[in-house]
Amino acid sequence: MVRYPDGVLGWALEQMGVKPQNMTAGEAVMLNDIGLAGAKDAYDIYKTAIHDAENVFGGAGLTDGRSGALRHVYWNAMLANRFGP
Repeated sequence: MVRYPDGVLGWALEQMGVKPQNMTAGEAVMLNDIGLAGAKDAYDIYKTAIHDAENVFGGAGLTDGRSGALRHVYWNAMLANRFGP
């Protein structure tokens, strides 16, 4: 696991409201590959998926159960829609 973003990109993204997250090294590489605007879009998609899953299930179980499953599937579908498979 790594903390992303970091360095100059991390500073720039933090100025845009992106909070550092723990993720796999592979995920961090993919975010670096899509650049500053893409990483910001990915973060916004992440926040939307959390918000929508909270609304559907009343804020219960975001890290497990049906709410977590909805968040994960919805998040990945929106990422694939934005960035491709």
